[in-house]
Amino acid sequence: METLQLRKADVKEILARTFPDYHGRKFRLRFSDHVILSDLNWSGGSRNEYAFVRIDGAVKSLDFSTIAPWNHNAEGQRIDLPPHVLCVKHQDFCGKDLGVVIIVNPNDIDALPQPIRALLPAPK
Repeated sequence: METLQLRKADVKEILARTFPDYHGRKFRLRFSDHVILSDLNWSGGSRNEYAFVRIDGAVKSLDFSTIAPWNHNAEGQRIDLPPHVLCVKHQDFCGKDLGVVIIVNPNDIDALPQPIRALLPAPK
């Protein structure tokens, strides 16, 4: 399944729990059963921030901004998405805000909030 563009209204609740200070307008939905952590520290104006949120509400943010790049081993780590957990990734690339990507395990489509499910194409 391809990446879908979302509106802020579609992701309002997820955004409020993960990146409440984000005021941009770029939102995408991608399906994958895992996430590979990358660009955890600022380098050349690029960085990714990650938060993991249970579809029912609990949030776990991963803050790597205080860890020196040569002092941690999280870069490149693969994280399998457990059931009913979304990965929310905010991307900056070369000083440009690329927006927020919500990564969903394909097995959790039925558990997504209704505004997002309504945007998905009909199953084949």
